[in-house]
Amino acid sequence: MGCALEASEEALAKGDVKFFEDRLPKREYYRIAASFPDRCVFLDIESTGLSRYYDQVTLVGWSAGSRYEVLIDPRETKQLDRELRALPILITFNGTLFDLPFLSCRFQTDWSAVTHVDLRYLARRAGLIGGQKNIEVAIGLERDAQLNGMSGAEAVGLWFDYKEGDLGALRKLVRYNHADIEGMKSIFERVLEELEPEEDSRAASEGLFERSSVRFDDDAGATKGNGVCVIPYRGRVGPRLKYADLRKCTARLDTVPIVGIDLTGSEERESGWASVVGTNVTTELVATDANLIEKTVSTRPFLVSIDSPLSLPEGRLTEFDDDPRRGKYGIIRQIERQLRKRGISVYPALIQSMQRLTHRGVELAAKLRKRGIPVIESYPGAAQDILGIPRKKTSLRHLAEGLRRFGYESLTAESSVTHDELDAATSALVGQLMLAGYWEALGSVEEDYLIVPTVQPPSDIRREIVLGVSGPIAAGKTTAARLVEHLGFRYCRFSEVLQEELKGTGQEINRRTLQSAGERAFNSRFGQRRLQNKLAKRVQGFRRIVIDGLRHPEDWAFARERWGFAAVHIHVDAPADLRASRYAGQSRESISEFRRASVHPVEQNVQVLKQMADYTIVNVGSVEELQTELRGVVTGRSACR
Repeated sequence: MGCALEASEEALAKGDVKFFEDRLPKREYYRIAASFPDRCVFLDIESTGLSRYYDQVTLVGWSAGSRYEVLIDPRETKQLDRELRALPILITFNGTLFDLPFLSCRFQTDWSAVTHVDLRYLARRAGLIGGQKNIEVAIGLERDAQLNGMSGAEAVGLWFDYKEGDLGALRKLVRYNHADIEGMKSIFERVLEELEPEEDSRAASEGLFERSSVRFDDDAGATKGNGVCVIPYRGRVGPRLKYADLRKCTARLDTVPIVGIDLTGSEERESGWASVVGTNVTTELVATDANLIEKTVSTRPFLVSIDSPLSLPEGRLTEFDDDPRRGKYGIIRQIERQLRKRGISVYPALIQSMQRLTHRGVELAAKLRKRGIPVIESYPGAAQDILGIPRKKTSLRHLAEGLRRFGYESLTAESSVTHDELDAATSALVGQLMLAGYWEALGSVEEDYLIVPTVQPPSDIRREIVLGVSGPIAAGKTTAARLVEHLGFRYCRFSEVLQEELKGTGQEINRRTLQSAGERAFNSRFGQRRLQNKLAKRVQGFRRIVIDGLRHPEDWAFARERWGFAAVHIHVDAPADLRASRYAGQSRESISEFRRASVHPVEQNVQVLKQMADYTIVNVGSVEELQTELRGVVTGRSACR
């Protein structure tokens, strides 16, 4: 015991932080900081959001003793690294979850040699709960009048003001960062008073940490004291992608309408609605599903992008709490889990406050797809984070300006556009990004997908072509698809997926059982969607695909949703008497069997699909003639792309 005490006293005299770090549990590290206040660094960062996957670090500020240092729009953190090598005790507020992981992700900062004290958890032990601002109010700490009540969202807005040329905004943002750091010192001292109630301990904690100040120098060469040099922003202003970047991939965006909907949970409440053609944007507020559908259909959209969950967690039957499967399968989809891993906050699809919205979104998407209109799920907040556009909660003015800089010039801060309309325009923008190849899908085959943008240039999407073939029984659609296969296409059909599912049931696999399985999938709420996703998974990675047997408008809508401009619809037709003779000859079955098969429910959308086709081929000639027509379609579309 005596030796241990002597060793501790010797380490204390030498300022040996590592000695105590090795012997104390992490929750007691605050004792090390209190013992070596001159070896402490208080750290706080500012960023454009909470996602270290997408957001930017705007400021890194720290204080050691009476010094305050700040890196503005940092490209590296060598100066901070040197500081931490000399002063190895780091104090943050919520740095465990935010500041440290953010800096590690962005700058590969190494914290292994640092003794870290997180005041968020330490304050909780002293009965001080909540965010830093709330705790400051609780202990009676007042900030400068200019900063009093200022939130993190306002701090993000200041950064975008600075990027637009407002140097005063940067000064205020630096003061805000400095106030956070100085506030930590006061919180730490108060916590020590609560955790060490003895009179001599309370006296020792008062003024334990030196306070710092901040001043501003417009001289770029100023380096002395706590002077912060403020100069105009020199980096990129505006979103990380602009419409001109998309147009380089495909000029067709100039001509196709895309609709975005910022859906509300009730038909009585108006939803944001936007139609985008190129850079021309029209927005309004629309109530009721009937009005939304009428308004959307009237634009003849190539794609509809809806801000609402459009699917349920795998295994769930309904959106509501009386679902008997709720306890087993929960309320969260893979989509929400993946977004959270990237630091993007999102509500679970089936939390009570989201149930009505999710139900409405699922039903609206189904009604549109039934008309052959492609629908994707989007999340404007995530898209704005990824593109570097402030969200509406940060600043409606900056959101409008970000969309204007993207290319939607009519959406200015002066225009009387609501936040719902701006989010609807962002949803439409996601549709444009998808069609240009700047996208990825989050989710799963079973639960469906959310489309989010990427800022990485896409591969050469002009080489992609996906042919979907529809037509009545015995018109020759399978023959056509097989001929296209010989042109270098990956062949697939929905019945392949159905065959796999039937194998485990012991049923005989023939036309009747396949039609029945297809009918069951189509009539179940999400069965057709899962069938489509499974088909797409089978051909993942192929750039030239032919899908044999589109049977429903929803199938064609899905092809557009998954492959965009690359999807081409060919309808193969032939007179009924010719088809009947082909059917009887191929299957050795009677004409009556042909008639029964033709009127089966899965065949009832054939004529609807015909109206949606890009090309109709009347197959009454030879196989060679059919092959020539198909080759012409493939060659023409490849040249067009």
